[in-house]
Amino acid sequence: MKKTILLAVALCLAIAFSASLADKAVVSYYEKAAFSTEKTAPNATFKNPDRSRNVQLTDYISEGFETSVPPTGWTQTITVPGYTWAQSTSYAFSGTYGAYCPWNYSQYEELITPTLNFTSATSDLRVEFMWEASYYWMVSPYNNGEYELWISTDGGATWPTLLWSIDSIGAFTNWEWYLQTVDLSAYAGQANVKLAWRYTADDAADIGLDDVLITDDPPPVAPPNDLCVNAINIPTVPAQVSGTTIGATIDCSDNLNWSGNYVWYTVSAPNAANDISISYCPSLSSIPTVSAILYSACPTTAEECSTLAIVMTSGAFVTCPSGLSNAEIV
Repeated sequence: MKKTILLAVALCLAIAFSASLADKAVVSYYEKAAFSTEKTAPNATFKNPDRSRNVQLTDYISEGFETSVPPTGWTQTITVPGYTWAQSTSYAFSGTYGAYCPWNYSQYEELITPTLNFTSATSDLRVEFMWEASYYWMVSPYNNGEYELWISTDGGATWPTLLWSIDSIGAFTNWEWYLQTVDLSAYAGQANVKLAWRYTADDAADIGLDDVLITDDPPPVAPPNDLCVNAINIPTVPAQVSGTTIGATIDCSDNLNWSGNYVWYTVSAPNAANDISISYCPSLSSIPTVSAILYSACPTTAEECSTLAIVMTSGAFVTCPSGLSNAEIV
């Protein structure tokens, strides 16, 4: 019996990729961080520094904390000296340094931007940043701290509006970097804006922050095979395809604990039982959090994201042109 198999290339952060299909079933993946009760991040955290952009309009802030924390023009609220926002090599998503706040007791620590003038901003105004934290100590089973983003429209005199909090995003993996995007279009036209990353905690855990971008650069356009119903057909194998998940949307957030951007391909399986090989290599020189997943049909519900997934049985390693050895499941 001839079957059609759907291949979803899923990435927790968007990058370009190439995939080769042959005759033996191999699906690439990268193992997520083990569940951790540590209060500080392990030495190895996941990195994917590619955040591709469209034609740039205005970057109000582009800060990687490579020079200092706080950077020039930024300010801090400090309640526990020595345990407040500081520069760190251990909490760097890209480059050499990032910002972090180490855990202690009775903390209220803020990292505050300079005053921002959004009077000429477009409706694409937003803030993007990379963050990491401990779900174990900050959310569940211990809700010992808050990691939040607040906004002021009067130059920091008052802070009435909460924009983002780790309590509002659902489950996340300890010490894994996440890209967060927050819509600021409601504040276009304001001339006296500040943002504050706030850490309120008592016996919680360290938090990390890096690559803060405040911009009205238009977001990337989704690729044509962003939706499963628009999957690109691969008519024959062996074959090699190249593409990108930049601009793609999240499809199956619960499958294999992936919550990444999917793009879709279809390939025919001519027999009742088939061996299909998928070798995955990213375009980056560092290891991304990535997976290629096979489905027997387009999943339309959260349940189908699991029930329609085709499970592989064994593993191997391949070396990509970048020199990375990517883990694979057979």
